[in-house]
Parts: sequence; C-alpha cells; structure tokens
Amino acid sequence: MELNCLRGFKDVILTDAKKFNYIIDLIGKVAETYNYQKSYFPILEESSVYQRTLGEASDIVNKEMYNFTDKGENKVTLRPEFTAGIVRSLISNKLYHELPLKFFTYGPLFRYERPQKARQRQFNQVNFEFFGNDTYYAELELIMLIEQIIKKLNIQNKVTLEINSLGSNDARLKYKNELVNYYLRYENDLSEDSKHRLKTNPLRILDSKDIKDQEINQDAPLLEDYFTSFDQSFFSSLLEELTKQNISYKLNNKLVRGLDYYAHTVFEYSTALLGAQNAVFAGGRYDNLIENMGGRATPAVGFAGGVERMFELIEMNEQNIINIIVLPLSDAEKSSAFSLLNSLRQNDIKADIIFSGGNLTKKLKKAAKFKPEFVAILGENEVATKQVLLRNFKSGKEVLCEFTNLVADFFAFKEKF
Repeated sequence: MELNCLRGFKDVILTDAKKFNYIIDLIGKVAETYNYQKSYFPILEESSVYQRTLGEASDIVNKEMYNFTDKGENKVTLRPEFTAGIVRSLISNKLYHELPLKFFTYGPLFRYERPQKARQRQFNQVNFEFFGNDTYYAELELIMLIEQIIKKLNIQNKVTLEINSLGSNDARLKYKNELVNYYLRYENDLSEDSKHRLKTNPLRILDSKDIKDQEINQDAPLLEDYFTSFDQSFFSSLLEELTKQNISYKLNNKLVRGLDYYAHTVFEYSTALLGAQNAVFAGGRYDNLIENMGGRATPAVGFAGGVERMFELIEMNEQNIINIIVLPLSDAEKSSAFSLLNSLRQNDIKADIIFSGGNLTKKLKKAAKFKPEFVAILGENEVATKQVLLRNFKSGKEVLCEFTNLVADFFAFKEKF
C-alpha cells in the first residue's frame, strides 16, 4: 500500500519549511517589539469550549470541527481556531490580576473543509490577543502591528485593510430583527446556505459569496443605522486615528466575520490573489466572550493570520542557507575536519560537512545545493601544515587559514569578499 498524507494534510519540508520558519521568525520579532508574550496552548480542548463560543449555528461548529470521544469518554475537539482556547486558559489560570495581557502564539489548526489553494484541513496561523484594554487604541495597536508585518514581508501592495463595526449587543439585536424581515421578502431567491442562516445567523448572509445573495444584499438595511451614540463614537474615533497614522482602509459594511463572539470592531486584510481564500489577517473585538465562558467581564481584541496564505504572497530572495561547508578530501582528514566543524559551530557559525561524494569536483557539486557562502577544503597538505583552504563559493577567491584562526579569518574574509 502506498503511504501518503491524508487528504487536506501536507508535509511542510524543504523550501516550504524555509518559508514557514522565515514567516514565523519575522512575525515573532515584531511581536517582541510590541511586548506580546510568546505562549503555547493545547491543540486539544473539551468540545464545549468551541461549541459555547463559536456559535451553535456557525459553519465551524456545524460542519468543520474534528470531534471525537477519547478513551475516558470525554468529548474533545482539535482546535479549529485559537481565541476560545486562549480565553479558556485565561479563565482556568485566573489571570485577571495580570491584566493587561498580550499573547502571541502560532501553530496548527484543524477544520474539515474542502481542500483548495491556501486552504488545508490542517493549516497554520499566527495569533495575537490583547486582554484588558477597552479603548479603540487596542484595535489601533493590532492594526499597526499587522502593518509592520506586511511591510516586512513586502506584501503591503497585495493586501487591503477592510473594516467594519458590528456595534453593541443591543444595536445588533434590533438590526437582526429588521434584517430578518427584509430577507423574508426574498426568501425564495436566497441560496440554500442563506435560507438556513436566515433561521440561525442572518448576519452571515451579508458576507455570502453567492451572486444572487449579493444582489439582495445591495438594498439590505444597514447596521450603522442602529448604532448607539457610543457605538458611533468608538468606531469613528478609531477611523480618525487610522487616518492620522496614515493607514489606508476600506469601509465594508457587509463584513461580519464568521465567528459569533465578535462585537464592535471587525477587520480583515484581504487579497485578490488567492481566489475565495482572500482573508490573510482577520480579527476584531470580543468584549463579551470571557464573561460568556464563565469568567469575569474583560475587554479583549485579537487577530489571526494564515501562514499558508502568506506563503502564496511572499517572494523570498535566495539567501545563503549555511555559512561554511567543510570538505575533507579523504578519510585521513575527517578527524581534523570534524574538529574544525565543531569550532565553527561553537562560535555560532552555521556549518556542515560532506564526507562522501568522491573527488573535490563532486563534493563541490554536492555542496552547491546548500548554497554556502564558503567551503573549507581540507586535504593531506593542509592537515600536515595545520591550515585549511577557505574558498568563497560564489567568487572562487581563496585564502589559506591557520586552523586556530579559521573563525576570525571567516569573519574577516566575509567582509572582504
């Protein structure tokens, strides 16, 4: 039987692994500058953690979660998103006295969806949560953080910030009643998904991808007409601050997000380059979630970013994977070569060795796949004189170095060559 990954699962190896590490390392450094604590949370949670928070009518709960009963008869779920599990952690560990708290995490998530470009059943996200700040400056900080990420990834011209407000619970309740009355007039023309959502979560019809639904939505009532004065002030103040910070945005009053716990601000960084999987970063405010899960009322804002979607957008320059490849020309030089290799690594120089491969020409060909800056060639004469031939792999320039000076000479010649 041929062994393959399950459908919707993918090995992240070779070039993909390099891209993955590049993205995670870059975003991790940005997280540090914004004082977000890198943290790690379980992949497996009690199913109720997600059923209570994502909404019983949400697509994730109804169609996409990986649920099973473990050997202890516990109903558990592979995490489909980060926020609910992180909120569970906040409550379980009674972290209220630590507020405000900023968490950064990343890792795999699981949803049983139809696999397609930039969407797998196991996928990776970066995730940021900010607990304990009830002002619009929390949203502003997260959006500024994303702006820094997209500039460092050089994808700022490939994504657009779309933003909306869902207002307060009272505003949404009044609006929801009006929206249902509007859609009932067109019930026979709605898509099958939207007919179902009309009974369970009518706001989700607003961001339907169905052409007929979109035509009906053009004349749908607007949520902003039901905002309280606080809702209006909060959102307009955020938009004014975005303008002051020279952050471009597009108002999208059909943006509602797919999870039920959001209130007030919601936003997405979308792209036209990935087809239906157009959201690269997405998030918003969820002030009621902690209390709804049994904790203390705590304001909170967060967002997630799809690593595989960033994969598709970034263009990585060819970079040296390794500093030096050590090439012993025969078995007699291998012991000395390993001593040199150890010395390089002890000084934080990325180095490796090629033992086999025949003559020097063949070994250089093998070394080429690693794209080294230098090769250190070690033959019988070099060992006898305790020297090594350091060659710039690109230019071919060479210099003889004493064994004891190899590390210092490497840094000196790296600058010179």
